[in-house]
Amino acid sequence: MKNFTAATRRALCMVPRGIAVCVLSFVFAYLATCLSPTVATASAGYDSIVYSRGTFFGNSANDGYFLHMAVDAQGYIYGTGFGRAIPTTAGAYQRTMAGSYDVMVFKMDPTMKNLIWCTYIGGSNYEGGGSIAVNSAGEVFVSGYTLSPNFPVTVSSDAGYLSNGTVNLFALKLSADGSTLLYSRILGRGPTITQQTQTASKGALLAINPAGEAFVFAHTGSSSTQVTANAYQGSVGGGDDFVLFKLGSSGNLVYGTYCSSPLFDWTEILLISVYQFSGVSS
Repeated sequence: MKNFTAATRRALCMVPRGIAVCVLSFVFAYLATCLSPTVATASAGYDSIVYSRGTFFGNSANDGYFLHMAVDAQGYIYGTGFGRAIPTTAGAYQRTMAGSYDVMVFKMDPTMKNLIWCTYIGGSNYEGGGSIAVNSAGEVFVSGYTLSPNFPVTVSSDAGYLSNGTVNLFALKLSADGSTLLYSRILGRGPTITQQTQTASKGALLAINPAGEAFVFAHTGSSSTQVTANAYQGSVGGGDDFVLFKLGSSGNLVYGTYCSSPLFDWTEILLISVYQFSGVSS
């Protein structure tokens, strides 16, 4: 934001998140070009960003919400959110929608002219992907929330957390071609979803490291969370607590913990703010 004027920076800070997400869901691909924009010189007296390319995604219905993206070293674009009428591709993990809205995950080439693959992931109710990352092998990591009693899981005991209409946090990993669910974990109960466009803040967010381990963070007031024996804090402290999980490269739960001190409550706000503005995935 350093190239923006002070007035523009103040205006950006005042834009409600819901409005911003709705705009992004309408023409998601324009956001991708912000990674390497052509910015006018300050002498012009106003901020100007010139986009070299863009695309639409979806159809005429109000059917898709794009909530987060990642770009790999070759410039391929990956996105997630939720939808109900998206152009899934042959060989995708899930070709048809299973519920009211399902997680959508896709890969597009750097020119934005070719959809490499696109898939749904979901159960019989609502779910949404609020965070996405990709590793050097092209494998895709997604986290978010589900309200389905039958969201796909790869560890059978995780299904015990699922209940129709109850918000649960998930983290999953897809193969590089979008055909195989390498792991899908339910990490516990999340806060109530009050608006579809709050998915990014109400579901789990993640970042990955070069070893393919995923660090997943969210907030919850529920005691039904996958905390581990080595947890910093093993029980909910009251109100909404910051929760942090680490998953190994195969999806094994390395640790899960609550953090409810005032320091960690503020750390949650800082982490989510830095994460959303930086797009860091390692």
